[in-house]
Amino acid sequence: MSTPDTTVVVVEERRRRLFVVPLIAAVVAAALLGTSTFALWTKYAGVDGGTIQAGNLDLTVGSTAYYDVSDDRADSLGGTQIVPGVFGHPITLGDADDASAWRIVPGDTVALVYDDVAITLEGDNMVASLSVTQKSGAQLNITGMTYTYAIYTRGAPTPLAQGTLGGAGTLLYLTTDEPDPGATGAGYDGVLDADGTEIHGVSSDNYTIVVYGTFTDTANQDPHATGALSAEQVDTLSGLAITLAQVRTVGGQFNPAP
Repeated sequence: MSTPDTTVVVVEERRRRLFVVPLIAAVVAAALLGTSTFALWTKYAGVDGGTIQAGNLDLTVGSTAYYDVSDDRADSLGGTQIVPGVFGHPITLGDADDASAWRIVPGDTVALVYDDVAITLEGDNMVASLSVTQKSGAQLNITGMTYTYAIYTRGAPTPLAQGTLGGAGTLLYLTTDEPDPGATGAGYDGVLDADGTEIHGVSSDNYTIVVYGTFTDTANQDPHATGALSAEQVDTLSGLAITLAQVRTVGGQFNPAP
């Protein structure tokens, strides 16, 4: 009776060991798969490259002065030369309560002279327009006053561009002095682009910009008559601005406007 008992015990022992060993191996294999530390290959190679430099658009005004340039004054040629052929007498503009301020009357022309207007353009595709614009701070109330502007190369008698405040006129288009794909020569020099617009090449230059205000009063000063009175009205010019604005619709390097 003792022999069968011993045999049974030995068989159960082997079965338990055979079962435990495969179980441990399976657990270890699963652990290795879940926390793998092997690396996927990656290779980097450097390439030659340059730097990209941003361009620039800048505008400064050196000085501002005001002149009476009425050409029918007897001493019209005895004043300060503003630009060749245009002479004026220095005046002081002020507020409505300033008794020493110059007062305009019908037939007068006033000139606001912005001198030493310095332009800087940098960029292979840089094209910009230069003009005089009317901002919200400019209040033009005097009946019969008209304002025009002219842009001169310093010392030149003929304006490069001229226009009317708030109205039509030519803009002065400037571009960096880069070769023009649509023209011959080394660069722009007042050439025409594909749309026939004149463009001047410049990297940096100085201009004189003059705003002319002419008083051609047509209002009846009789308070009992029909018509607006212009007496004692005030124009505030502090909101005028010289504007240099980048454009991409003008220039030989761009597609013609549709």
